[in-house]
Amino acid sequence: MKRFLILSGWIITAAFTFPVYAADDLEGRVGRLERIFENQSGSDLLLQVQRLQAEMQELRGLVETQKLNIDKLQRQQRDQYLDIDARLGTNHSTAPQTPLPNSVVDASGTSTDEPAPAPVAAPIAPPSTGPIGIPALPQPETQSGNERDAYATAFALLKERNYDAAKTAFTQLLQSYPQGEFTDSAQYWLGETNYVQRDYPAALEAFNQLIQNHPNSPKIANALLRIGSIQYDQKAFAQAKISLEQLISRFPNSTEARLARSRLERINDNAP
Repeated sequence: MKRFLILSGWIITAAFTFPVYAADDLEGRVGRLERIFENQSGSDLLLQVQRLQAEMQELRGLVETQKLNIDKLQRQQRDQYLDIDARLGTNHSTAPQTPLPNSVVDASGTSTDEPAPAPVAAPIAPPSTGPIGIPALPQPETQSGNERDAYATAFALLKERNYDAAKTAFTQLLQSYPQGEFTDSAQYWLGETNYVQRDYPAALEAFNQLIQNHPNSPKIANALLRIGSIQYDQKAFAQAKISLEQLISRFPNSTEARLARSRLERINDNAP
């Protein structure tokens, strides 16, 4: 009987203690599973972050490559413009007119077919003392030659990317020959020099002076396009739109007008 009571007590004690041990073991397993899950989640997040960082680095490399290609194309385009303008500059001046060898002009201004006399050196005329009293003007060939040399020097500095010296040379040319044969070209390339140096206020001033002082210059379309581009880059979209529309109105069939239309499309797409 005594043994039975002892055995029963053991059975009852085991019955009550077993659920406690089972519950403790289950809670431990759940804790371990949670820790494993947390570790796996952290590892997955770390892998995702590393993968995103690698993709971002690759995209940065692509962007940098594209930027270098764009810069190279812009330099090539600028060099082409400079080369074209240099070629045009060499033929910018008109050839001096000489009388035909078999004709002369009489006092009344009519041409005759008399043989022309042998050419002789023309003496330098002193200041006129006649009734009109207008002093003799400088020899145009000498003045044009000096201006041409100054323009060629300034342009060579620009081609060499010596922008500070080129800006000084163009400015001096404009001061020495305010109504010269190359004044409009010098004014335009002064604006381009400032633009390359990102001195946008000075560039706008130079281009606007070209438009105001030389309304018939062949470089007006380029100046208007450059003004619109600067205003666009400065996010002055309303002003850029006016400049580009003016360019299209004045030069509808030009290459500059086509570029202006493309820029206007961007402005309209970004309009609120």
